[in-house]
Amino acid sequence: AGEKISYIVEGNTSEEAREGKITATYGDLSFEVKVKQAGKKSVDNPEEVSFTATVYEVQYYGTQFSAAYNYLVYLSDNGLNENGNYKQNGTYYMFDIYAADSAENNRFTLPNGKYTASETSNAGTFGIGDYGACINIVGGVPTYSLYKQGTVTVTDGKIEAKILMEDGTIHNVLYEGNLRFDGNTDDPDNPD
Repeated sequence: AGEKISYIVEGNTSEEAREGKITATYGDLSFEVKVKQAGKKSVDNPEEVSFTATVYEVQYYGTQFSAAYNYLVYLSDNGLNENGNYKQNGTYYMFDIYAADSAENNRFTLPNGKYTASETSNAGTFGIGDYGACINIVGGVPTYSLYKQGTVTVTDGKIEAKILMEDGTIHNVLYEGNLRFDGNTDDPDNPD
């Protein structure tokens, strides 16, 4: 059609990628195009997404809604706006983390530890469902991908998450930087 050539192939039912070539011929003229097709994803070979967050934000609720200390953590590339809402064209990973230690005892940083996805709000877990999702805002339209299972590991200056999403993809999320969230980085003994 005009200067375009379309060619449709059957879906790849193998988990292995495949490649081939297509030859276009017109009279004495011809050219070849190498084509590659990814393998079918499976439970043993899920699609993986890697995301490095540049913004770390926390809403701390203490034990207001749960017996464990509740930290609602956002890792993103764009940050929340001044009203605490998502900004346009951003990606946000939301983790509702429940810890055994309070922010006050921990100098207003997210407590170190390994947190496992759970439907409960017990210490050592993070929420799935309404408070466990990756949110993409594109052109003002949010897309939510919910967590199914996974872990979040917090160490000094680093958060690493490996999340299995409900759609079967695995998301590897990394944030490195200061984990204080009280706004006062100069005097850790006197938080704002």
